[in-house]
Amino acid sequence: MAKYKGGKSRGSHTTYLDNPWAKKFVRMARKEPTVRGINLGPIRRLSGRTKSDYSAKIVPVGIELTIFDSSSKQLVIIHTTCPERTALALGIALKK
Repeated sequence: MAKYKGGKSRGSHTTYLDNPWAKKFVRMARKEPTVRGINLGPIRRLSGRTKSDYSAKIVPVGIELTIFDSSSKQLVIIHTTCPERTALALGIALKK
């Protein structure tokens, strides 16, 4: 399972999945002024998925992203003061 070794954002995990969604969202979020921190959850194994995808929703602390890869998933929480503005800036499609 390929991982990108990133800097410590928040919490104890320092890597995120090596797929286009994870790279884009985490790297862009670090540059956003409304983002207060990024919590990278553990990478979990999956079976039966064939493509990279993500799902996103607003939670009380910001934006909760679940990033899927072909054989794994990871929960990423972006702590932000304005979730709607941050989602728009990062190009995240939120669940209604």
